[in-house]
Amino acid sequence: MRVENATNFSGVSSLGLCCGQFTSATSDRLTITVGGEWPLTQFFMVGFRLGNANYSDEFTATNSAPLIIGDEVKDVTYTTQMVTDIRGLNLDFVAKLFPVAGLWVSAGIRTSILVDRFATITVDSDVSAYRTSLNQGATYISGVGAIGYEIPLDSEGVFLLNPTIGASIGLSDYNSLDWKINTLSAQIGVVWQWGTKLIDEADSGDQFR
Repeated sequence: MRVENATNFSGVSSLGLCCGQFTSATSDRLTITVGGEWPLTQFFMVGFRLGNANYSDEFTATNSAPLIIGDEVKDVTYTTQMVTDIRGLNLDFVAKLFPVAGLWVSAGIRTSILVDRFATITVDSDVSAYRTSLNQGATYISGVGAIGYEIPLDSEGVFLLNPTIGASIGLSDYNSLDWKINTLSAQIGVVWQWGTKLIDEADSGDQFR
């Protein structure tokens, strides 16, 4: 049995993919994930993770409009920027493989329950903000994958430091705008495991002397 607490680095850039174009996206708030894993073999585990979902997406558009001044017609250029913050919960079900000692790769399915959406719109210097309930309670499915390395913190191997690099790829649309949550993330976690040492000792016959 293993319990892990993983925390996203605050301010680490993520990569958003929207409508075929790369845009800027960051996870601008701290994300904390807790979960458990169960070994099926010496090299293979299954588990779950539950954490808060925090996403931010930025869209900027520049437009021109004709402006009549006396007898002259001039084009006026203005910039519109929209920053959308999304909050909710992520539930991951993952399978983890250890090809070599310490190194692991994982893959699974993430269900995101998005409970809040807040948008800030700026037209040049005029800023307006609004909160919308359009997508409250919406669920979103994505595939998740990660690679990491476990570093023992004690001689018994009960506590482990677990740096991770991962990605999520959207499998369903968040709304009719075809906005997908596709991100890259960096995490560092602490693993607490028990049971493994007892099994090793029992296999060696130490428990029966």
